[in-house]
Amino acid sequence: GSYLKNKIKAFGISPNKIKVIPCGTDQKLFKPINKKSARKKLKLPLNKKIVLFVGTIVNEKNPKRIASIAKQIPNRLFVLVGDGYMRKEIESYGLANLKVVGNRPQKEIPTWMSAADCLILPSKKEGFGLVLVESMMCKLPVIGSNVGGIPDIIDNNKNGIITNDFVSAIKKFDNKKFRGRLIKNAMKKVKANYTWDIVTKKMVEVYETI
Repeated sequence: GSYLKNKIKAFGISPNKIKVIPCGTDQKLFKPINKKSARKKLKLPLNKKIVLFVGTIVNEKNPKRIASIAKQIPNRLFVLVGDGYMRKEIESYGLANLKVVGNRPQKEIPTWMSAADCLILPSKKEGFGLVLVESMMCKLPVIGSNVGGIPDIIDNNKNGIITNDFVSAIKKFDNKKFRGRLIKNAMKKVKANYTWDIVTKKMVEVYETI
């Protein structure tokens, strides 16, 4: 990731001495299941488009922004999987189309991802953004803000969307052709860069040069 590499370079370390290895993701765990059965399992409505957020509900993740987006698209259900000190504030807005489900066990996360129509990550700060990779593995289209390591994972309009206009981006995925193309490209990218096998191989290569 160029973001992390630049942060380390700022300490005056030579770029040739920096090798960034991304976080790996368990392909056996993060894989898509049937959307309808995922929704039934999680007691989610079958007839609504669902926008998902997975992460801590803290200022860096910009949950107020999620509430503001939900207000602008009342016909979609926004589901926040996670907890944090801003949870009560977000729930106090009383939005009928925003539901906070709290922390869920990791093995259940792929089910939430399979049940949704897209994932949003409107962070103010982000180191790597592993949740984007996990979503891509579950064939869930992703939208992120242009901060931190997010642009290292998302190639805008190729395998996801980088934007400040989340409302328009969410609606873009209603286009089946566009959605399908991005999902296909996202799968290619994660299989080439973020599986445990690939990450392990990269780590071995680094150790062999020492």
